Amino acid sequence: MPPTNDVDVFANDLGFIAIVDAKGELSGFNVTVGGGMGVTHGSKKTYPRLGDVIGFCTAEEGRIVAEKVMLVQRDNGNRVE
Repeated sequence: MPPTNDVDVFANDLGFIAIVDAKGELSGFNVTVGGGMGVTHGSKKTYPRLGDVIGFCTAEEGRIVAEKVMLVQRDNGNRVE
């Protein structure tokens, strides 16, 4: 039974979905990117969107993956809309 404090990782800019092995130990994470509720009322160019699973990373790689994703978002995100 899942915990009662779940969040929708697909609605966030960056999410990590824990993957456990047969022993119940953490193997790593499926990484989601691109979600968000960034809508400007009246602008058809903006819309809410679910994130996409872009791949898997180990627990040790998680911090590096998060940093790199945030750098891409920072450097390429639209600051006008």
